Amino acid sequence: MDKQSAIFINADTCLIPDNGGISDDFFDAFKKLASWVRQGNYRKFPRIVLCSKKSEQYMMILARLIGLPETLLIIENGAVFLHAPTRTTYYHPKLTSKLMRIFRKVVLKRMVPKLLAKFENTSLCPGYTHCVRIKRRPDSQVSSETIFQYARERIRGLIQKGLASVTFSQFSIDIMPGRVNIDRAMKHLESITNIDLERSLAIGLSQRSHSTCGLIGCPANADQGLRDSAKEKKGKVSFYDYAPATVDIIEHFTQ
Repeated sequence: MDKQSAIFINADTCLIPDNGGISDDFFDAFKKLASWVRQGNYRKFPRIVLCSKKSEQYMMILARLIGLPETLLIIENGAVFLHAPTRTTYYHPKLTSKLMRIFRKVVLKRMVPKLLAKFENTSLCPGYTHCVRIKRRPDSQVSSETIFQYARERIRGLIQKGLASVTFSQFSIDIMPGRVNIDRAMKHLESITNIDLERSLAIGLSQRSHSTCGLIGCPANADQGLRDSAKEKKGKVSFYDYAPATVDIIEHFTQ
């Protein structure tokens, strides 16, 4: 089977802005993405692979907006793979039943109820099967970083053993089982498909992916460290944000 290139897109930071602000060229960008997805499904363009920390429900909506890519999508921070056309999910093989029992017992049953009781204006996001996402309301007086530090301290034992990890963004805290992340999910996808990571493009993904994929792109709204790393790897740093940036980067490498 001939190896093919793919385009891995961080769907959390490179498509739709969290604050709802949409630029004039946003919808034009989505039209181009949908066109490329159709071509990719027929092997006439690199496969589009969306990568996200978010749940199946959110990713199904996003996948429908760009035309249901045939390639497996990476969701819940690499814990789960989603085939959008059939809405079928597959779990990362590193997520053993023993690991998930420990994770659910310590995180879901013990830590999360205490966290929600301690911090007002927080809630548990529904729809996640293997990860935990805590949402912080914008009017909360407590920062996401403070909640993150609380969560990290409460499951420090799991983190030290490599059984869990915690990250945060402006309005959410993500708690994930260890041994999986988006970079490892990309490598697993390469092992079970004809995707060649060395010929593939990573847009807006972590610095780990900068040594995994041969081509690197980064939107203007990414953090400074990610933009600097992309420049060091001679990647494309777009002047645009979100979906327009993604289109700008793809056109840079494909035209």
